[in-house]
Amino acid sequence: MLGGALLVLGWPVLPLWLAAAALACARQGRWMLLALLGSCALLPCVNPTGSPTYAVFAMFVAAAITAFDLDLESRLAWLGEPVAAVVLAGALALAIALRAGVAVPVASAAARPLLAERERTVQLTTLVERFLRSGERTHPLVFARGSGNPIDLDATDRRFRPPTENRHLGTWLGHRRGAEPPEGDTLYVAFGGDPLAAGGQVLLAVHGRLAGDAIVFRRAAAGTAAAPSSDTHADHGP
Repeated sequence: MLGGALLVLGWPVLPLWLAAAALACARQGRWMLLALLGSCALLPCVNPTGSPTYAVFAMFVAAAITAFDLDLESRLAWLGEPVAAVVLAGALALAIALRAGVAVPVASAAARPLLAERERTVQLTTLVERFLRSGERTHPLVFARGSGNPIDLDATDRRFRPPTENRHLGTWLGHRRGAEPPEGDTLYVAFGGDPLAAGGQVLLAVHGRLAGDAIVFRRAAAGTAAAPSSDTHADHGP
């Protein structure tokens, strides 16, 4: 009930699970596991911008503690190896279906944010590769919107957030361009139909099935609305 209340309020539920796992360790005297859980739970504090990634380690430990606490091994022993094999095969088939874009009730909705994040990364790679083969390759290229610090943003709405930071994009482009210095007006990359691109001249576009369209565009001059370029390239993406 407490977890449901936190979801309704929009608060994180994961810390509640970690706290329950910590209490289970303390109750059973599993001090080494408790120390491991505590250490993993502190990892996001070292680098707040990577919190979602570093939190995975604490989740792994909490999952093991939960299994110990509920004595799942003994409780599920009656199922036998054949049932376990069927469950494993079903989980693998579900993962493959979700990766292939097959609509699976409930599971597709749960996996959509992760799949959309992956799609944005593929879109960026595609846009950069095509940008470097285009006549605009010498122009500076930046994201229309900063990635920001995840702990300061709405974690439930990542439609317009780029998959990396401008400084990393600049380093990658510098490596790919070599000694060729950027020149010309700045071009921008936007994701998910970002309204910041409204009125701009679209130069490159990659369609996204889950994440929306990703584009490279030139901002219109103040007081003007630029028409789409005849050189615009559209792609259906991954």
